[in-house]
Amino acid sequence: MKSHILGLRVILVAPLLAMVAACPAKAPELAPHDKTVTISESNAFLDAWLAAREDGDSEPLKPMYYANTGFIWVEEGRTMYTVGEDAAAALDFASTGGYTPRLSFGPREITPLAPNVAAISADYTQSLSFGGLEVKTNGVFTGVIVNEEGQWKFVQGHFSAPPDELPTPETAPATQAAPAPVTEPAATEPATPN
Repeated sequence: MKSHILGLRVILVAPLLAMVAACPAKAPELAPHDKTVTISESNAFLDAWLAAREDGDSEPLKPMYYANTGFIWVEEGRTMYTVGEDAAAALDFASTGGYTPRLSFGPREITPLAPNVAAISADYTQSLSFGGLEVKTNGVFTGVIVNEEGQWKFVQGHFSAPPDELPTPETAPATQAAPAPVTEPAATEPATPN
């Protein structure tokens, strides 16, 4: 009898243990020092990236974009680049073509995900000048950067401008239907025998 109970325990507990073992472990929390260093290094990287864009030379920009599979750059809801070098070359093309691209960030929010990975978000203002014409856009920039061999690089970047018109929120109905009245069954007299 004991062996049957032990066998049942193994049968019932084994799947539970397998499920628990399959659950991913919670990522370790970064130490405060690591968070501070990651945020500081991320800010320095963003400053250098903005300055290199401003100079209009793609050579210093090329190592600032991830060269491996997984790179993606999205602008206004469209994938623009899936190769980091192409993103840098596009900025080079713009500046050598007579365009002057300018980008500035508002306050940045940097979230360290690991000592070598950070998520970034900031409001942005971007202008593109050509001759006497200037086009400005505003929106939100989000990105993920990774530190590879001492060099921070963009793995993902996303520029989103707000829609021209915000959708009108659905309004709640002015009145709600009243609950149906509850009716009690009519009292009936017991049937009389014939």
